Amino acid sequence: MQNVFRSDTLMARLSGDRELVRKVVAGFLSRLPQQVACLRQCVEKGDAQGTCRQAHALKGAAATVSAESLRAVCCELEDAAEAGNFNRASALLPKLEEAASLLTATATETGWV
Repeated sequence: MQNVFRSDTLMARLSGDRELVRKVVAGFLSRLPQQVACLRQCVEKGDAQGTCRQAHALKGAAATVSAESLRAVCCELEDAAEAGNFNRASALLPKLEEAASLLTATATETGWV
């Protein structure tokens, strides 16, 4: 669970401002389902450029909120799309959805949203 959401790292990045952490996490999670759906759609279409762009954007956002597991999956997806390996990218979609779900559950269970 440590790599799902590093609230301590995010707290340090935001100077210990708990309310700001809550706002940042809530904002990220509110857009997460749409971002995952968009990424899935790009993969399913075989859109390498769109997959790379969406995976890169989500990877950066996940890094910003200290969601390491989600960031790592996005990195793998970006690499697969850059290589034109859509079999690999498709195989990573369940892992992406699981990481997003775990992040949402963890942030909720630990009181950040």
